[in-house]
Amino acid sequence: MRVDAPVDFAVRTHRAISWVKCAQQHGADLDLKFLCLWIAFNAAYARQLDFSDGRTPEKMQVDSFFDKLCQLDEGDRIYNAIWQEFPGPLRTLFRNKFVFKEFWLYKEGKRSKSEWKYRFKADRSNFKRAVRRKQTWRVLTLLFARLYLLRNQLVHGAATHGSGINRQQVRDSAAILAVLVPTFIDIVLENPLEDWGSPSFPVLHEEEPPLA
Repeated sequence: MRVDAPVDFAVRTHRAISWVKCAQQHGADLDLKFLCLWIAFNAAYARQLDFSDGRTPEKMQVDSFFDKLCQLDEGDRIYNAIWQEFPGPLRTLFRNKFVFKEFWLYKEGKRSKSEWKYRFKADRSNFKRAVRRKQTWRVLTLLFARLYLLRNQLVHGAATHGSGINRQQVRDSAAILAVLVPTFIDIVLENPLEDWGSPSFPVLHEEEPPLA
């Protein structure tokens, strides 16, 4: 890391790397590995939150982060990681209806059977087309939509720790994040003077008075 790197940058990267290390330490526990890597991803991209209106434009932050990464990724490391490192897990993930939001909307009665199946097929086709055309940003947005659904299942208690029911998607997703997240962080580290924004919950050193 460059000595003249901004403090916000140092905090952001330090947090992200710490959670990657945590994932490596808990590699045998797929649920914890996935969650630690997701936290590392959050630490790498998230900007300071605006609580004033109760909303967080998280997708906008993620899309902006992916766009910046792809612009700075001169060696196509992200694309190569996606296509060369794990084409098998990716194909399996995109054939898995349980990490596809429209399937669950169908189960809730908000989509017809034909509608969710059509969207499922279209989503897979869009992913294949994006990979073939080397549209890395599009590949990431489609991929992380699947990963985000799995993240929600785990974080919101909609899955049993160590359950045998969802092992395939957790195993594949953890393997994918284990390659992509460190790649994201490497690109960030190589560009300390880029505007990555202020990290969420910045480190505060001043002494706060006790609440009355």
